[in-house]
Amino acid sequence: MLWLAICLTLIPQSSLFGKDAASESESAPVFGLRGHSLVGRWSEVRVPVNIEEAGEYAVQVTAPDPDGHRVTFVNSTHLTVGKHSVRGYFKVGQLEPTSIEVNVIAAATKKPVWTWKSSRRAADQGTSPLHSGHRLIVTVGDPSGFDWGDPRPGDDQSSAAPTGNLRPIAIKVDDLPVDPRAYDSISILVIAGRSILSADQAAALRDWIMNGGRVVISLPMDLTAAKAVLNPIAEWLPATLAQEPLTISELGKIELFAGRSVRIPMAGRMRVPGLKIVHGEVLSGSRDEAIFVRTPFGKGSVTLLTVDLTQPPLSKWTELSALTRKLSQASADSATQATTPARALQLSSTGVTDLATQLHAVQENFPSVYRASPWVVMGLLVAILLVVGPLDYLIVHRLLKRPRATWLTLPLWVLLAGCGSAMLATQWNGNSVRINQLNLVNYDVATASSHQKLWTNVYSPATERRSITVESSISGKEANPAQTTQSGWSGIAETAYGGMLRRAGVNVGAADYVAGTSIEGLPLLQWSSKPLLTEVRNSVEGMVEADLKSNGVGQVSGTISHRFGGPIEDWFLAYGNRVYRHKKTRDDPKSIPLKPRQTLRIDQPTVFPRELRAYLIGKVATSKTQPGESTSVSNQYSTYDQMSRDPLEITRILTFHTEADGSKYTGLTNRLLEDEDLSHLLGLGRAILFGRLDAPVASVRIDGTAVPAERETTFIRIILPVTKTGSDISREIERFDKVP
Repeated sequence: MLWLAICLTLIPQSSLFGKDAASESESAPVFGLRGHSLVGRWSEVRVPVNIEEAGEYAVQVTAPDPDGHRVTFVNSTHLTVGKHSVRGYFKVGQLEPTSIEVNVIAAATKKPVWTWKSSRRAADQGTSPLHSGHRLIVTVGDPSGFDWGDPRPGDDQSSAAPTGNLRPIAIKVDDLPVDPRAYDSISILVIAGRSILSADQAAALRDWIMNGGRVVISLPMDLTAAKAVLNPIAEWLPATLAQEPLTISELGKIELFAGRSVRIPMAGRMRVPGLKIVHGEVLSGSRDEAIFVRTPFGKGSVTLLTVDLTQPPLSKWTELSALTRKLSQASADSATQATTPARALQLSSTGVTDLATQLHAVQENFPSVYRASPWVVMGLLVAILLVVGPLDYLIVHRLLKRPRATWLTLPLWVLLAGCGSAMLATQWNGNSVRINQLNLVNYDVATASSHQKLWTNVYSPATERRSITVESSISGKEANPAQTTQSGWSGIAETAYGGMLRRAGVNVGAADYVAGTSIEGLPLLQWSSKPLLTEVRNSVEGMVEADLKSNGVGQVSGTISHRFGGPIEDWFLAYGNRVYRHKKTRDDPKSIPLKPRQTLRIDQPTVFPRELRAYLIGKVATSKTQPGESTSVSNQYSTYDQMSRDPLEITRILTFHTEADGSKYTGLTNRLLEDEDLSHLLGLGRAILFGRLDAPVASVRIDGTAVPAERETTFIRIILPVTKTGSDISREIERFDKVP
């Protein structure tokens, strides 16, 4: 045995898998964005493979979920003869996965043509994901200013978070993914210089932005080169180039945006491309002659700058890092946050630190399943002790007068206690499969696109394997061949059991299952539930008709109607810094339901406006007047309940987390669902209608049989374009003209 151990130590680990060290390094897969990805988010793996026979192939990536089970994600592709770099997509549920395996399988023969497996802990091979608190800033084209150091005393700390959680990653344009899932870990994508995307990259970028992505594009200062960069994305880009370049002599408004008084070095005048937008925010210039804009697209946004970050004068500016830090913060896209009295962030004993965890706790609550509290269990133990002790003594010694009979009564009491406990457990926990369904439906009117997140918690009465299929019932007038559906596990960013941030240990009883458009062979434990997430993306025409106009900051008028399957209840319309609610009276806590095909006019007496932030945080102003004294006004604020299980309150704060002062108010982070925060759209010419849809949205099939949900709750967020009238535009232009 000793000689065998010595021989094994002399053999390279790669040889144990049938490859020598050189061949393994040459054919090793590339994970994420230069090895970077976030736990719980989709990532990409690129596999170099030599195909000898053309046909259909499947890239299978196996990685652990938060419970330690091995999940195989299958991605099909057609390959021709020759060398290819095929791509697969997966997500990891642990910070330190024990292993990751990649296989390329021929569909015809079901045999692997390429296999790779981490030969030791994935953490030691650079395939482990990063903590969900990191923000990946991916740059293309080598823009200057992203080599951040520690913030200096003069930096704006409110808009520039400490750089410790910012992770700049420089890649080449050819390395940009061609599937929107691979962008999931990216917080901000910066494309600079003469970087030109392929058609597949442009399509993936479009879908990612539409579903919440943020991109910054720094165009070359030559008009012809700028047109070449925008050509692949011009069809859907919510901005256009002016026919003629602009002549500028200073960049003071860019300095103002960066919060710096140091001048950008310019040697005389220079000509740069001009930008035109319909909706959005002009950061430098006017709507007819802009050089720096931010415009909405779906749930995301596009920031365009026609002064190249790779060339002078910006590349020579000593304060460029302040500008790039400002561009790299999601909070910079939202409205200016006011200071509100709230408890400081602190460690909590509740085990809830993120909004996604609180939403997960809502799904874990099954009304028909009774979970005994520790006090109930202690009470039953005390009752058993009383029966075995004093009661048994009275029966045996006083009533029967046969002390030795306790050898019969004691086993009898134990047997009765065991049977009673089993009966109570079955009665309390149930003997049938149960489902909780929580749906979040996003519909963008401008692009007629729908993005749905369907959370399904499956409760099982027995230890077994099941096949789960979750389908969306929201569809257009005709079948949509472009609809994509992806199902998989759902996790929480916590260190507790089942959390993605805990250390991976020995996974006793870990099983394998397959995730794709459905989930096959899902392992379920007795009297426990498994959280799943299904994402559905499709194009749905004609679901909402709206004609909204604004003639002032936060002011909106016009009409809205929808064609969803039921009324929208508890709804409100948010625009700018205001919220509009249709109620019978001003003090009525409930909104009047918005029924299908009902046309609602916003500018009517029964639609009451209010300050949005005050509504979100429960601000109430009270006035007191003492005799002979002036009137004093005091503000009272509600306290956010981290233990609340009200999905309406949680989802409402999730939708406008930044606008509600974020963690300052809630005491919770929003790492996993950051792309569901729509606060940044309020200042970009978009109104958000939020409400609860009283209609079934998802259907669940278990092993091919439809299973109705015990509780299904659906929230809908409709993103509506708002046309600004002349007075609002002139006010905006005037605001920029006053900047020195």
